[in-house]
Amino acid sequence: MPGERRFFATLGVATLAAVLLVACGGGDSQPPVLLAKSVQNIQCEPPRTTMAALDAELQAAGFATRPQRCAWDGLLHCAACGCGSSYLRLIEVPAHRVATAQLLGYMQPNSYPAAEPMPCPAP
Repeated sequence: MPGERRFFATLGVATLAAVLLVACGGGDSQPPVLLAKSVQNIQCEPPRTTMAALDAELQAAGFATRPQRCAWDGLLHCAACGCGSSYLRLIEVPAHRVATAQLLGYMQPNSYPAAEPMPCPAP
């Protein structure tokens, strides 16, 4: 019997903690929000913005950086040195952190209706 009491006491405390966590806003009941950041580079030149730099920026703001997801922006770009190239860095953030991600330049990807998934560039 003492073992059962301990089990039920532990179960009760765990349940209470879970209820309080959700009630106090610790659990995010909304699904994560997909956001995109346009990364502009020049063809045949070293990248101005790297995946490593984007990861560092996200980590400094408290966001997860894995898995890395990217997309082609769906816009036409000339294929010659000196022309611009662009891809999108995609992240999923909790709904309550969207404003923070927007301060870093991330926005709703509906601005790029023709975007298609692609491998991310090397860090």
